[in-house]
Amino acid sequence: MDKVEKIIWTEDGIGSFEEVVQYISKDSVYYAGNFAKKIWLSIERLKVFPYMGRVCLNTVTRI
Repeated sequence: MDKVEKIIWTEDGIGSFEEVVQYISKDSVYYAGNFAKKIWLSIERLKVFPYMGRVCLNTVTRI
């Protein structure tokens, strides 16, 4: 089974993630934290299950 050793975030990816969490926190810090935690846990699962998620018709989207 394939395993991902390391997930590399782009600067844009980090910035977008932070912007979304900040935007949600304007209404609810609680839900912003929940959202951030769910995303983070999903990303961590990629290390164990690198092929989880939908299969894309465009093979360029999977690196």
